Amino acid sequence: ASPAEALALGISAATPPEIFTASGCGFCNSLGFSGRTGIYELVEIDDTMRAMIHDGAAEYEFEAYARTRTPDIRQDGVRRLLAGETALEEVVRVTSE
Repeated sequence: ASPAEALALGISAATPPEIFTASGCGFCNSLGFSGRTGIYELVEIDDTMRAMIHDGAAEYEFEAYARTRTPDIRQDGVRRLLAGETALEEVVRVTSE
């Protein structure tokens, strides 16, 4: 990963990981990908979250609490990127706001 890519992904630029780019072949119809896999953000409704819902908490409070328990969708994309399962361009495309 370049220093800019590491910064964008929130990973250390001091020891940048190897990331892969999609390149085409006959098997993938020149797309660089074969099959589909999802990246996910799962928010479990526990007692604290249930109380926040009941009390009418603000959206930023829900998100702050959820981040203490589970990764967000971009973090899951980065995990799959570092595992060589997808490309940086796909993570950015799917997780951009």
